[in-house]
Amino acid sequence: MMKGNLTLKEKLIEHYGSSLFEHYDLLPQSLGIVDLKAQVVFVNKAFEKEFGLKRESVEGQSVFNFCVNDKHKREAEAFFEQMKSGRPLQGTLTDIKVNWQTLKNGEEIIGFLFIVNQINQGQKNVPLKHHKANRKSTKESLTQDLLKSNFELKYTKKLLELVLQNAKIGIWKYNFKTQVSQYDKVCQQIFGFDPSYPGAKIRWKERVVDEFKGYITNSVMSYTKGEIPEYDIQYQFRRLDGKIIWIKEKGEIVETDEKGSPKLLLGSVRDITPQKDFEELLIKAKEDAEKASQLKSELISNVNHELRTPLTIILGMTETIIISEEDEDKRRFLKQIYDSANRLLEMINDILDLSKLENKSIPIQKKKIDIKKFLYDYIAGIKIQADSQKLKTLAIIENDVPKTITVDKTKLMQILNNLFGNALKYTKKGEIGLRVSRNKNKIVFSIFDSGVGIPKKDLEKVFERFYQVDSSNRKKHKGTGLGLSIVKSLVEIMGGTISVYSSEGKGTCFKFSIPIT
Repeated sequence: MMKGNLTLKEKLIEHYGSSLFEHYDLLPQSLGIVDLKAQVVFVNKAFEKEFGLKRESVEGQSVFNFCVNDKHKREAEAFFEQMKSGRPLQGTLTDIKVNWQTLKNGEEIIGFLFIVNQINQGQKNVPLKHHKANRKSTKESLTQDLLKSNFELKYTKKLLELVLQNAKIGIWKYNFKTQVSQYDKVCQQIFGFDPSYPGAKIRWKERVVDEFKGYITNSVMSYTKGEIPEYDIQYQFRRLDGKIIWIKEKGEIVETDEKGSPKLLLGSVRDITPQKDFEELLIKAKEDAEKASQLKSELISNVNHELRTPLTIILGMTETIIISEEDEDKRRFLKQIYDSANRLLEMINDILDLSKLENKSIPIQKKKIDIKKFLYDYIAGIKIQADSQKLKTLAIIENDVPKTITVDKTKLMQILNNLFGNALKYTKKGEIGLRVSRNKNKIVFSIFDSGVGIPKKDLEKVFERFYQVDSSNRKKHKGTGLGLSIVKSLVEIMGGTISVYSSEGKGTCFKFSIPIT
């Protein structure tokens, strides 16, 4: 994107490259570029030769400085103001014919391109101050100038034709008065007509696919009325061979009558069928991938449900036996079975949650709750686990936190369970805690601990699926690598955000916010 603090010339170089001005210097027409303050930022070599002015003496000057009298200056100022309306104009300023074209960055007009031609070169009343000697107005001189101009015009036209043919861009024009359209050879090739046909014989509108006919007519009318900034459309067209292709068409009013009504519309067409075909392939591939993902998620969900039932029974029975078993060695073995089964159940729950998130089948069930009571009761339960690990528990709920909020209580508890589970798992001494505050229309939850912390290199990746922090302090606690990813997804579907702050060996703080509703 162009930077606002650049000059117009710098903007054009940044957008098109420095070779743009080299190309302008090769053109035989006198050409220049003016910014919105009517300051000349560039003239080509043909301009220097035409008017006998050095580039350095013109660039940086106001175009009005070159008017020879007040009348011509007022005429030029009025013409310039018309240009700011955004319409391409052409006109005559005393003895100079001027064609102007707007330069845009998106919808924003940033300057103007102009082509000038002297009309009465043999007269003294040429409205540009220059030092070029008046040419001899002899028949021989005029004939030579005319031949030279014709040669240069043919050269430029041929060069343009070669560029358009190689780019496969067709050019057309529409006359509003005669209601006749004309097409060049490339245009006819795109539409599937024999290039030897006269352009007027093409029944273009008859071969536009029916559903696009009204759209094209409305687009042209809206553009000519100034209701839309540009005429840039895509539609389907049926060639003579029966093949239906996609066309990208752009047009611009290049000539108006004395009342300002459009007189001539000039445009281009390009066959974008390959691009559209590729887009359809991408859409189909995306749909197939989504279908496959959904089937995978359904399979995982079904398998997990089948696994959870026997695991729950194993955990319940093992816990009962542990309580009644007096032999210490047997109790230790049973405890290992219980811990392993419990870890397997946690992993299955994580995978089930992940499949639901991927399948977007987790509904939001918001209810109004007493958030302060909920948090105090929750911390009381966490304190029991922290006390068993000889950890201090802190809870800070700021006064500006509302008494009640509307929230999905189950998902909030799942988020807190996961974050406090990590805090308890990775903190051997010190404290764990919760701080809750309000920030405008959001409630901010901070879960902190004084545990092993997270290395700086891992902080940006902790919320990625299956990512596990590679740290000697954490290796014996490794899980599925899904917990924090699920937490992030749950926070986001509740309309919130989450972040992490940590210092290795000093502790970690997870902070997430959810909207107050």
